[in-house]
Amino acid sequence: MEGRSEGSSGEHFRWMLIDALTDKSLSDPNGRACADKHRCGPFREWEDDLESSYGLPKETGDSVGVSVRCGCVSYADRACATGFVKLQPKILVLVKGSKGTSFNIVPRMATIFVVLCLLLLDTRPTVAANNVTVVSVTSVPDPEFIDEIGNITVPAGRTVKLACSVKDLGPYKVAWMLFDKSAILTVQSHVITRNPRISVTHDKHRTWFLHIKDVREDDKGKYMCQINTATAKTQYGYLHVVVPPNIEDYQSSSDVIVREGANVSLTCKATGSPKPAISWKRDDSSKISINKTYSVLEWKGETLEITRISRLDMGVYLCIATNGVPPTVSKQIKVSVDFPPMLWIPHQLVGAPSDHTVTLECHTEAHPTSLNYWTREDGLMIQGSKKYKTTSTPEKPSYKTHMTLTIYDLQEEDYGSYKCVAKNPRGETDGTIRLYMSSPPSTSPSPSTTEMPKKDWELMAEMNNSIYGNPSSLTIHNEKNMKSGCDPNPTND
Repeated sequence: MEGRSEGSSGEHFRWMLIDALTDKSLSDPNGRACADKHRCGPFREWEDDLESSYGLPKETGDSVGVSVRCGCVSYADRACATGFVKLQPKILVLVKGSKGTSFNIVPRMATIFVVLCLLLLDTRPTVAANNVTVVSVTSVPDPEFIDEIGNITVPAGRTVKLACSVKDLGPYKVAWMLFDKSAILTVQSHVITRNPRISVTHDKHRTWFLHIKDVREDDKGKYMCQINTATAKTQYGYLHVVVPPNIEDYQSSSDVIVREGANVSLTCKATGSPKPAISWKRDDSSKISINKTYSVLEWKGETLEITRISRLDMGVYLCIATNGVPPTVSKQIKVSVDFPPMLWIPHQLVGAPSDHTVTLECHTEAHPTSLNYWTREDGLMIQGSKKYKTTSTPEKPSYKTHMTLTIYDLQEEDYGSYKCVAKNPRGETDGTIRLYMSSPPSTSPSPSTTEMPKKDWELMAEMNNSIYGNPSSLTIHNEKNMKSGCDPNPTND
């Protein structure tokens, strides 16, 4: 600020505005600034500096010296924090000529300056009007924040912009800080931090923007915008960084193989912000058997415990992590339950006439998958040929298999006993089917009940009923399987 005005005696006034924070003259009439070395320096150095910078004549004598001393004492006291001028960092000094000194300051500080200069000049109050003039002017308003920074939520990897709006900033400076780490990030347009992802811009008006690129989770926290007034003015905003869930494979369970009847514990760990919630489901949407009496469609928690696991619990389990930040992630964990082979036979007694074709059936359950084959009574393995056709068809669940033996053009030597055999690393079992010769189909409306003895009819009725009843009633297992400690009861399909 610089101006000229005529006094009553025709003398010129000279104005200069001294910035108390930088010791720089903001409106030096001659384009020069006070040297930094004069901060709180001796009065005489201030006097010499002002005389050389503002062209005050040496012959002005003591009045100039007094005026310079008054101005510099006021300024030096403020800069050195003695307190009486510290509330207002802007001091407008009006250097008048040889007849007195005028200080242009805010009204609330006028009395202090009058008393100060009267004491320094050693004059009576009645003389104050002639020697010291305090000019009342409009005070410079303190800077103020316009809007709040607020709380901002941003996904990791994005770019975020925090705004700090200030009015009447004047000669002060705006700084951005990360409060939680006591780290200065920027001052005005200068970036202080070494973090290359941080920058600052100004809209050339009132707002300072702090930019953070590729936001990371550790960028979250309380951010502070500060104005460096005598008593610093600050406002805060909080940056929330949300991170989608991620399942930590090295801390989570992988595929497991257990013996039937054992206890199983599955673990799933996930990171993210907020902390993800973990739930478990089966891939086929069937229930999870926590124990023999309690089962659920979904289990919540990082750990899934299954007591006395059975073949029914075998399958793929999904660990699902979610925290409200897309995408939801999941991990598949395959649980395999090993047990020795078991089988059931729909028809243990099969009758067929000569020259016809007949098919024998066995159903097996085993894990790992069993080696399945057929034998005659003498133990000779039956191979596929024009006479015989064997098949092994996987069923659901995967541990089930349907075995068939088809015999073409039945002859007398084909009748007798046949065995279906299932074998895996956990054990071996077999079942026997008896094939007998029956009469050819009758063309009469109804068969004669006298063709078969009553005992045979009762046996056939029992066998036929078992086909439609519980297959487990026909389960066959060997003694070795019974000793294995596994549950010998078959699975109901």
